[in-house]
Amino acid sequence: GSSGLPKQVSTETLPAQVTTDAWSQMVPRSPLSNLAYSARHELLFFGTEQKTLDAISTKNGLLAWSLKFNEPILSEPLILDDRLYVGEGLHDAKLARLVALELPSGSPLWQHEFAGHVESPPRVHSRALIGCAGEAGAYSLNAHDGKVLWQAPVGHCDTSPWVEGDLVYLVAQTHTGRSRFLALSVRDGTVQWSIELSGDPWGTVTRDPKTGYFLTTTGIGQLIASASQIEKGWLHGIDSKNKKLAWTRPLPTMPLLEGALIDLTTRALSIHATKNGQLIAIDTQSGSVSWDLTLLAPILATPRLIDSSHRIAALSFDGTLHLIDASTGRVLSRRKLGMFSTSGAAQSTSHVFFADRGQIWAIPQKELLK
Repeated sequence: GSSGLPKQVSTETLPAQVTTDAWSQMVPRSPLSNLAYSARHELLFFGTEQKTLDAISTKNGLLAWSLKFNEPILSEPLILDDRLYVGEGLHDAKLARLVALELPSGSPLWQHEFAGHVESPPRVHSRALIGCAGEAGAYSLNAHDGKVLWQAPVGHCDTSPWVEGDLVYLVAQTHTGRSRFLALSVRDGTVQWSIELSGDPWGTVTRDPKTGYFLTTTGIGQLIASASQIEKGWLHGIDSKNKKLAWTRPLPTMPLLEGALIDLTTRALSIHATKNGQLIAIDTQSGSVSWDLTLLAPILATPRLIDSSHRIAALSFDGTLHLIDASTGRVLSRRKLGMFSTSGAAQSTSHVFFADRGQIWAIPQKELLK
């Protein structure tokens, strides 16, 4: 019901910034989620450990609004025209919501509560939001009013699916250390076919246009800073035409939720960061390693491909921002930002936005790429 919708809390007064060139802003709460940017509203959004969704204006660096949730927000906010959809909850949440907000005001429109957690954004398919809600499995909601179209008890699933044609592709946990790659009907969520995978389903599903293969990672371990010795990871290439596994590539340790896919004309590379600070580029056709690079510190913020360039920005846990040539793995430049980032960057046409535990950084693209 709407009685329990998130409430706007009084916003802290931050110093105004001149935002034409490089700028930064101290923020009152620690960004936890990836950043999301709305060009139409000139707002930068992030979920925090302190259970809020905060919006910063990129016109002046001020805090536009802050909305109080019940749980921390790890899920990247999803922008769709004048709506923002945001999930809450970490692994231990028993109940968590997906909430729809109006932009630019941030006024809540509706919410749907799951017996689980929403750690990744849904995908949009015609008028439906299709996603994963932890223990609650997969779901499809009407994007306009949040009404349930279907819910599928496929097992534990935490990441964003891929929706194409009349199928939804996702990974779900069957039991600890084992997963299934599933194709569900977009209409009712029934399983059409599946493939067994080793590891837990910690990866976002993407499709490589070069090979047509689906790519997803699995892992053993948790996405927290401290690593244990038993952590493992895999990248899988899945041939959906023949409904079989094309290849599996072991990774040095636990991979982050998302990779970066880069098209190099003759081949495509799927580039993944592992928690210990390694970046590995894998040829999507063969599953072989094209290059790998070891950074000097762990990494928990998803590396991002900078718009229309073959360059990747990777902000490691020690605060070093690396600019990397995605075709070769060569480090082109390094600069110091802030430490302990868990947030993937967002981009406007002019700037790339980063976050550490207490600050937002905006760096002009031309400065990053020079």
